[in-house]
Amino acid sequence: MAATHPLDRPIRSMLTGRRAHLAEGGARALRIDRSYGVFGVAADAGERREMHVLVIAK
Repeated sequence: MAATHPLDRPIRSMLTGRRAHLAEGGARALRIDRSYGVFGVAADAGERREMHVLVIAK
């Protein structure tokens, strides 16, 4: 099921919307600039999701 509303995935919506200038990472996983917070998100719920999130967490 695809997310159809920004609040279905609020962190991803924030990091790809008006606050995209605060995002770090790439197409598979994003995180907010560490000086702003600790939030991160994977692009999808696939089996490699955790690895992508761990890579951007370092």
